[in-house]
Formats: sequence, structure tokens, C-alpha cells
Amino acid sequence: MKNVLGIVLLCILLNGCAQMVNQNKTSLSFYFTDKLGAIYEYNGNVKKISQNNAQSISFIPMDHLQTSMRSSVQIFNRFGPIVLHSDPDQMITSAVVSASLDTIYFTNNSGALYKKIGGNVMDLNVRLYPSPKKMILDEEKSMIYYHDNLQVYELNLLTLQSRTVSNGFYPIHSIAYNNQSDMVYFSTSIDGKIYKIDLNKSVTDVFFATRSANGSAISLGLSKSELYYTRTNGKDTFINGIDTQDGTVTNYLTLFNVTYVDSLAIQSE
Repeated sequence: MKNVLGIVLLCILLNGCAQMVNQNKTSLSFYFTDKLGAIYEYNGNVKKISQNNAQSISFIPMDHLQTSMRSSVQIFNRFGPIVLHSDPDQMITSAVVSASLDTIYFTNNSGALYKKIGGNVMDLNVRLYPSPKKMILDEEKSMIYYHDNLQVYELNLLTLQSRTVSNGFYPIHSIAYNNQSDMVYFSTSIDGKIYKIDLNKSVTDVFFATRSANGSAISLGLSKSELYYTRTNGKDTFINGIDTQDGTVTNYLTLFNVTYVDSLAIQSE
């Protein structure tokens, strides 16, 4: 009986009694950044592909990785070469790129929103303050979802009106967006929790407690059925996944001697 109680208590302390599964997902490949903004690729092993200063990274269709640097926006394909390099002559805080790679939305450090098509840069006369730290583009709905480290917002690109979609203030570390279920997920840098926002109800709920020493970076897989997150013990970083329907947690792999992951972008599952 004592052993049973001990197992139950351990389950509660570690993962809130979520179902835990151990699995070596050899097909999983992804990109991540460290504290300095250096970009790494994992595809069976870890490889550094870019130096410091990446503000954010995200994976977009056609096997492209979008990176927002402090003074440029770059697109890599999965084999490494840069297929797009744009210098908008601004100090960039966040950026998103269309699937066709011909349109870039970006903000500078004053929160001004710009749209770049080809060589033409247009000031959209919108000031997003505080300036976005990470943006996600939904082209079908003409929306951008972003956070400023405290709240999550929705920007309508047709009306250029924005609204707050999170309830309250949070020390936000990372966000992800599911366009199939109209859910925004975000992780915090202090309490180790992942929250979800139902955009149809504007309700913020706790989705999962990761128990991570330095907060969690999160990213949805391409199928949108699993939310991947990082968890660190201060020495190594673990890549886990949560089924977005039933909450099953799967432990996939360990990045040894990686103490902090700032951004995560899943490439393939």
C-alpha cells in the first residue's frame, strides 16, 4: 500500500498525473535557439547552423525555417542554404513571412508595423506597444498572433485592429498557435506552466504544468495533434510532447549539456 501511495504522490509531483510515455522518436527533427540567439538543428544529432542574434524562429510550409534577426529576416530550407535574405533597414523585434515567401510583416523596437513586398516597404501606421517578441501569421484568416512578454494579442490584418486575447498578465516565454482548433498556447518563464487560450471564448486555462527550471519553449507539430515543449533540470534539456486532445505526455529525447532553450521549431515528426 505504501508503494502505491508513493507512486501516486510521485505522479502528482512530477506531472500532475498526466499519462507519461517513454519513446525514442528517431524521426523527430527540429531547430532551437540558445540564450544568445544561436540557432541549432537537431536531426539525429545537434548541429549549430547560425551564430548569435536570432530574435525568434518558426517553421513554415515547404520545409522552410524563418529566422528573425536583429537587422534581417532569413529563410533557410531544410538542406541549409539561405533562400531569402531581407534587410529592411530597421531594428527588427519580430517578423513573419507568408508561405509564398513574397510578403514580410515585421515590427521595429518602437512597435511600428511594416509590410514588405519585394523591394517595397510600407509603414502600416500601426504601433504595437509594447513591441511584439514573437509573431505567428495565419494567412487564411488574415491574422497575426503575438505576445509582448506579458499578454497575447490578435491583430486583424484587414482592419489593422488588435485585441488582447489572454486574461491577466503572465511572464510569457513562448507561444504556439493551432489554426485548426483556434487555440493559442503559451508557456511562462517562472511558474513552469503551459496555458491555452480558446479564441472563440477568450478564456485562458492551464493546459499543463511542465516543472521546468528555466521555463519551456513550445512548438506545435505540423499535424497540430501534439504540442512539443522543453523541460530542463538545469543541466540537460528534455524534449517532450503533449497530445492536444487527451493530454498524454510522451518523453522523446534528451539534449545533454543544453541548459536553456529560448525558441523551438518542430520540422518533422
